[in-house]
Order: sequence, then C-alpha cells, then structure tokens
Amino acid sequence: MHLIDPNHQVVATQKVKTNSFGSAPGEFLIPQGRLLGLWQVMTLSPQGGASVRVEEYKRPTFEVTLKEPKEALTKAGAHVVRSPADMGTKMREIPGK
Repeated sequence: MHLIDPNHQVVATQKVKTNSFGSAPGEFLIPQGRLLGLWQVMTLSPQGGASVRVEEYKRPTFEVTLKEPKEALTKAGAHVVRSPADMGTKMREIPGK
C-alpha cells in the first residue's frame, strides 16, 4: 500500500495482508508541512485505491453586536438574546445568565 501526495510522489509504503473479503487494515499519517490537496492510498496487487482531500482547517470567526436592551437587565432574571445571524444559517436562541 502506498501513500501518494498531490505531486504523485510516494510518501510512505506499508505491507498489508488482505483478508478473505479482500480488505486490509492499515493507516498512514500525512507528515506535517506537506502539500495540501488530493492525496491517494494505492495498492498494486490487486490494483485499487482511495483518495482523500487534505485541507487546512480554519476556525470560523464571527462578531456579535447587540442593541441596548429596552429595559434594565437584572442578575436574578432570565434573559433571552435574539439576534440575526449573518453566516447563512439561523442562530438558535441562547438563554443568557
């Protein structure tokens, strides 16, 4: 089994033995700092493989802006904050403390 990077270079190789169903256990770790993009796991005999897209994870950021409350808030009271979300999805109501 071979791990192949987006430039079609073999990055790692691993010997595996198939079971009676033709599948084989194995795992590869993609080294840090390598190219992002379409990686492949390939076998030569029998010929086969699978692809996985490796992308950088970017934590989403957002800003919440609230208007002044119409009435004073108290520590003891329960408050519900409603605000439109501008992220393409609806925000659920989040009870305040």
